[in-house]
Amino acid sequence: PDELATALDRVAELDVQGALVVEYHDNLIAMMRGASDPRLAELVLLGSDGWEGPDVGAAMAGRVAGAYYTSHFCPDEGDVPTDRQALVAGFLQRYAERHGGTPPTDFVALGYDAGRAVLSVFDPNQDGPGMASRLGSLRHVGVTGRLQLDANRSAQGKSMVFEQLHRSDGASRFVKRSRG
Repeated sequence: PDELATALDRVAELDVQGALVVEYHDNLIAMMRGASDPRLAELVLLGSDGWEGPDVGAAMAGRVAGAYYTSHFCPDEGDVPTDRQALVAGFLQRYAERHGGTPPTDFVALGYDAGRAVLSVFDPNQDGPGMASRLGSLRHVGVTGRLQLDANRSAQGKSMVFEQLHRSDGASRFVKRSRG
């Protein structure tokens, strides 16, 4: 983590407006807590999934000019497509009941969708090639969006959510959902 904080301080020394920080939650928090260059307040940080959660927002609050990141799941932004609203609401309710009201992270939602997607094509009577064929034709609607695989078994048309961390309080705010 000290190396990470030093790297962020070095970026703050450069004549740049922002930086892409490719780190997950824990390393990002350690980086922000350890960085000390006052010029951090002039930087906008860009990141990817794994920045979600109040700890990240708190670590950045008042420390940077802004931060934007992508996510796979943002159920409270009011932009969940109508075909998934009931599915998302049910998932959120069950998760809250089982986890004391704690909201699910995007990684939890991705894991939930992955498990449901695999179960949707699972057939204990199929052999390996048969299961591969079924998986290759996967078309699944989950809480994080639609999952469809192409001939190379790569996900196609997956939507992403863009969120902003507010400078003063560190709270995240929905910005836009890409349409996949």
